[in-house]
Amino acid sequence: GPGTADVYLAAQNATAGAADVLAVQDALDQAFFGNGTVDQLVRAFPAPTVSQAVAATIYVRGTTAQVLTPVLDAAWASFLVEVPVGGFDLSPGPDHTIPRGMIIAALADSDPNILAVDVTVPAADVTVPPTSKVLDGGATFTVVVLAQA
Repeated sequence: GPGTADVYLAAQNATAGAADVLAVQDALDQAFFGNGTVDQLVRAFPAPTVSQAVAATIYVRGTTAQVLTPVLDAAWASFLVEVPVGGFDLSPGPDHTIPRGMIIAALADSDPNILAVDVTVPAADVTVPPTSKVLDGGATFTVVVLAQA
């Protein structure tokens, strides 16, 4: 209600556990005057989670699918760690989103042998619920090795 705030907590690759939520709530209770169990002004909650998959065709030269696939998997996992609870706020533009272009850039920048990235999933920018942590919904990468020029 008015004059209150909810704090949603998440780890890098998961929502916050019960012990973490209790520890944060205890710290909030001590930090905010009148934040007792009867009239909490600030409350801690584990962030709900949503899964996001990625599928992409990656065009490369000078490497192999066997070498590149683990690099792409790591780049996707690293990117998801950087997505804040509720998605990115790109004010004055959209907020609560993961721009598809950011996914493409994260994959393209993962190896200098990548020439192009065609992401098919997601097909558009991803809307993230305001209090949710985005987790890995699976990654499918098709690596197309082009002949040397």
